[in-house]
Amino acid sequence: MKLRLDGFTYAAIGKKMELSRQRIQQLLRPPADTYNAMSRRAANHCEACGVLVRQGHAHHRQNRGLLMADDFNDLKNLSYLCLSCHRSAHGRENLKMFLEKKT
Repeated sequence: MKLRLDGFTYAAIGKKMELSRQRIQQLLRPPADTYNAMSRRAANHCEACGVLVRQGHAHHRQNRGLLMADDFNDLKNLSYLCLSCHRSAHGRENLKMFLEKKT
């Protein structure tokens, strides 16, 4: 967790730990009860575009510089997004600003 909070990518952490990027993501994803609470909060709709989503993606609004590792998967730090918006959140500044306003 410390490496992620220090700004390392999942791929970089995987390389350091000799694990795949996917395995690192699995290890760091929110617990099931947190994920379920997030999807209930969003009523199974993407919190960015509003589309109905069966299995939304957990987007960490802030993933670096958190004071405590527990904050990483805290419900307040998570957004429930469709795949398209989750990809955009990692590439477009306007969606990031939208998500920050929702906090």
